[in-house]
Amino acid sequence: MPESFKYTIAMVNLNMENTIQQSILSIYNQIDENFEILVVDGGSSDKSVEKIKNLQFFLKNLRLIELKRDKRRLLGHDRNISINESSGEYVLLHLDCDDIYTPFIKTWVKIYHIIEKVYGPDNLIMGKHINMAKRKTFIDNPYKNLQMEDRELWIRLHKENRLIEIDHVDIAYRLEKPKSRIYYETIYRTFRFCIQDLQVYPYGFFKYFLNKVFGKNNFTIRVRILNLVLMPFVLFVYLFKIDKNNVTNEADFIKTTESWVRFKENKTTVTELLKAKKFSCDFSDFNEIEKKIFKIT
Repeated sequence: MPESFKYTIAMVNLNMENTIQQSILSIYNQIDENFEILVVDGGSSDKSVEKIKNLQFFLKNLRLIELKRDKRRLLGHDRNISINESSGEYVLLHLDCDDIYTPFIKTWVKIYHIIEKVYGPDNLIMGKHINMAKRKTFIDNPYKNLQMEDRELWIRLHKENRLIEIDHVDIAYRLEKPKSRIYYETIYRTFRFCIQDLQVYPYGFFKYFLNKVFGKNNFTIRVRILNLVLMPFVLFVYLFKIDKNNVTNEADFIKTTESWVRFKENKTTVTELLKAKKFSCDFSDFNEIEKKIFKIT
């Protein structure tokens, strides 16, 4: 049985040998004995597992779970494994293996507990490159086996008024990766994003891509061209592999989309969240940099 911790930082790795050590160390160097770092490896073919094992000689609260590669098992499934295997009462997710974290994770945790006290213990608190909830909340609301698993869970919890987003300065920054890796990830994610969207999109394939390529949106020319290039490959999957019976009806789709857009546009700071509940909090133990990072006024 793993040692018991109050907090589990659950990370998912797949072929991140160029960044995994720096990312883990940036987290480890700012946490204490209340935290464990749990890395679930989805079947890497590079040297990232070896690098994680090397770190385990020095980092006593770093655990590794190795999975065999299975292309049917997407990121959502791996995240569920990391939650199920976590020993913490609380789980921090979406700390990516290609990001460096500035020393504000424990500040984030303090803010989480303030919000938890005011809004209750059953919410997912979402920030930039960091999410946190009680382990039970994630167990009761597992990710679906999707590559873009986070958005689906966020929307699902938002419908139940159990998602709270905090507006703050990003506490992570992305490490440089080889251009070939960046191109591959961009193409793969765009493809998966299209497939996932079309599973619930009620207006059909061609209207979806008409909007993606020519519609009024914030997409750059490069993104529009990429969607156009991927269109025939997505069409094949759409015709032969997507179950059309799960498509959302138009009324529900419009309602969900409009509600989600409003939610994302109305970002709220910690101060605004507390003010909405008429809750007064003493932030005297926060230094000035922490207040600026988390927009505490």
